[in-house]
Amino acid sequence: MILKIVFVSVNFQYRLYSKHLPIFIKYNSTKSFKFWSTLRYPIIPFKLADIGEGIKEVTVKECFVKLNQKLNQFDDVCEVESDKASVKITSRFDGYVKNINFKEGDVIPVGSTLLYIETEEIKEKDAKIEEEAIVEELSENAVEIDKTQLSDYTGGNQIQTTEQSLTKNILITPAVRRIAKEYQVDLKKVKSTGKNGRITKEDVLVYLNQPSKVSEPVFANNVGLQPITGYRKVMMRTMTESNRIPTLTLSDEINVSNLETLRKSVKKLLQNDDVKVTLLAFVVKAISLALERYPILNSILEYETITYLSSHNIGIAVDTEAGLVVPNIKNVQRLSIRLIAKEIQRLQQLAIENKLSLLDTANGTFTISNIGSIAGTVVKPLILPPQVAIVGIGRIRTLPRFNENDQIEKCSIINVSWAADHRIIDGGTIARFSNLVKRYVENPGLLVTDA
Repeated sequence: MILKIVFVSVNFQYRLYSKHLPIFIKYNSTKSFKFWSTLRYPIIPFKLADIGEGIKEVTVKECFVKLNQKLNQFDDVCEVESDKASVKITSRFDGYVKNINFKEGDVIPVGSTLLYIETEEIKEKDAKIEEEAIVEELSENAVEIDKTQLSDYTGGNQIQTTEQSLTKNILITPAVRRIAKEYQVDLKKVKSTGKNGRITKEDVLVYLNQPSKVSEPVFANNVGLQPITGYRKVMMRTMTESNRIPTLTLSDEINVSNLETLRKSVKKLLQNDDVKVTLLAFVVKAISLALERYPILNSILEYETITYLSSHNIGIAVDTEAGLVVPNIKNVQRLSIRLIAKEIQRLQQLAIENKLSLLDTANGTFTISNIGSIAGTVVKPLILPPQVAIVGIGRIRTLPRFNENDQIEKCSIINVSWAADHRIIDGGTIARFSNLVKRYVENPGLLVTDA
């Protein structure tokens, strides 16, 4: 087997870890290597574990550890942000931090090493270390050493090997290399500012924003490049997929005058409570009751298979500074309107503070986009796959309408815009579903009797 080692300078010293025994590598201008080892406490890598939901990489929001710091099990190591939620990473070991492989703002893939921890006692399964060079930076050129030779050298024994190839290597993380490749950046021309000559993401962005040497028109307000991360990244991916779905849309208006009167009465009853009951809470309950009659709208479509879901996990789209995010209220079919309102309040606050957990955003079954809270009356919402339906709600307007006695009266009107996956849902189904939701909302007493 072959061990690849990347060179970063003409004179350097690097440290490998073979099981519980550190191995040192030294390279100098004589173009030879020396290997030696000293017996120390086990130094093990602490890797970023799979945090679920198919997440491949995360962005470091905050680092909580320092070099040589004493670390105990379950101490916070860092807080990371995926394209779905923020998660605090905690230590699985007791020991001392010997190396930190990340900084705030770095994009790191799942499975990469966050820290090296020196610990006195570890389980054998936790001490299993890949026998590869501990070099995070990628390079096109490397020196090859017979890997079997390393296991024979411990204590003061040494070995020398000659250089097979040595070229100038660029120190850069895979995430930054990916950005450079995407924008066709010649890394040799980028001025590095990171530790040991490392090219950082900021270095690449500064290079991209430099004015071209070729004479071009000068614009007053140049706009810099910003990689898509976090909530916007998941929105880009899911909306691109959603745009491929053949979608059936239907719009209608609902008179919420009676519901608004009921809401005001409930508000008075709960005036000493910390729950703010909005019209949205009633609409969520109405949709849940209608889903019991039309369960295909509470299903997911994957691999030409429809999966009917018993839980009504209704998502609420929330507009935040970090982008659009859709947490969901779990098991709405079991909740009262007061509890629904309380959960909406909790999820919206966490979304604004960018503190949603993976549980808050996972396993949604139906989505509501309350765009009317900002502006607009009619919207064409896009389905959030693998879900099969979504509704957009416009703002409340005061409009004249005829009542049952053919008399004109002032009414509070909202527009609802339904979108359904036309591959499995026909127009009649979504129309009847819309009528049932409308019946519940316009006759709010049914929300109690049918619940």
